[in-house]
Amino acid sequence: MAAKREASVKICEMEKKHSIKKAEANCKLSTSKLEILLKANKSKYDQLMKLKVDENKRLRQTIKKLSKPDYSSYWFIGGFVAGVGMSIGIFYAAAQASK
Repeated sequence: MAAKREASVKICEMEKKHSIKKAEANCKLSTSKLEILLKANKSKYDQLMKLKVDENKRLRQTIKKLSKPDYSSYWFIGGFVAGVGMSIGIFYAAAQASK
């Protein structure tokens, strides 16, 4: 009877150790999977960010090449000066014509 009891205690301890090792192995497997997934996602993120930076740089250079300088203030000043000059010229011509 004592031998039967000792055998069942040993079997119980062996099952307990087996369950613990199985749980540890599952935990290590899950951790390894998550670490691999993390590395893959980080690599993918880094590549996408590099691609984004390169694309932004290319687009800025393209915009810089295609954009023309803004001469609207020069056109305004030129028009104003021309208008004042024409007004003075017309006034002078009218004054000369009335003499």
